[in-house]
Amino acid sequence: MLITTHFVDDSWTSETLVIKFAYVTCPHMTEVLTDVLHECLVEWNLDKELYELTIDNCSTNDCMINLLLSKLSPDLLILKGSFLHMYCCTHILNLITKQLLD
Repeated sequence: MLITTHFVDDSWTSETLVIKFAYVTCPHMTEVLTDVLHECLVEWNLDKELYELTIDNCSTNDCMINLLLSKLSPDLLILKGSFLHMYCCTHILNLITKQLLD
């Protein structure tokens, strides 16, 4: 699992950082993925400053977001986590394109 963060620094420059390459044991179950992601967020103190997570639209990821929300305090999330789950538009466009080409 690759976890990156995107933010605007003090000089209003858009920044991207890779904060963790994590080995996730098989099978890639919702609980395992959630634990790895949650551990990383806590380690970087991002669990209290999180605005959104952009992930593909795999059903495992949908469940992971719900489980992650149960581990995080909504009162500490920006906008109480209302925009936490954002689908990756590139992944969706890729799926549509594959469907059309088939």
